Amino acid sequence: MESHPLPFACTTNFGEHLNPATLRRFVFKVRLDYLTPEQVEEAFRTFFALPPPAGLTDLAALTPGDFAVVHRKAEILGKHAEPDALAGMLRAECEAKPNRLPPIGFRP
Repeated sequence: MESHPLPFACTTNFGEHLNPATLRRFVFKVRLDYLTPEQVEEAFRTFFALPPPAGLTDLAALTPGDFAVVHRKAEILGKHAEPDALAGMLRAECEAKPNRLPPIGFRP
């Protein structure tokens, strides 16, 4: 792979299982992680053209793909202008993820 004449990209969900000798062959190592609270609010404004509802930043496992799925789902269900319904759908996307971290702190 290090002698390939064109740009070469690899992706994995199991980077921690790669052999260190393999990792040395990659010039760039990029980690794509969950959105920060600020990015969550910006994504909500971008995808739904609405101000983010209270408590949205408590969701700790959101990605841009989650917003895209909820955007499509909201259009089908006619909930595109309901911030609380959108937040509920985003929460469901987080809860559906395998190996998700348990919430920290007290919950009502």
